[in-house]
Amino acid sequence: MISVRAVLAGAGLSILVCGAAIAGCENAQTTAEMLECGNRSYKAADTELNAVYKEVLATLSPQGQRDLKSAQSAWITVRDKQCEAEAGVWEKGSFAPVARVNCLSTMTSRRVDDLKRLMPEG
Repeated sequence: MISVRAVLAGAGLSILVCGAAIAGCENAQTTAEMLECGNRSYKAADTELNAVYKEVLATLSPQGQRDLKSAQSAWITVRDKQCEAEAGVWEKGSFAPVARVNCLSTMTSRRVDDLKRLMPEG
């Protein structure tokens, strides 16, 4: 069972890590502030994901493009289900949206790294 303290620590770490790039987020304390920072972090990660995805797609053969599109669709489903599960720890509490958006941000940033590894070197 995940403890509330572990989830809060994880969420706080996520916000602090993202806070380096998101102005004003290093001192987010209220749920509303954490949610705003999480949303800004997720939006930035999603923008980067879309750009990298298009860049990688352009380097692939037609079959590679189909494969990546299929993989990306499956990844989106898994990401969304995982983040709903993480938010579910909080059920209908006020922290649930923060947990969800921090999960979306973290998983999306990791996916960007995964896609960058598909880029041809050089």
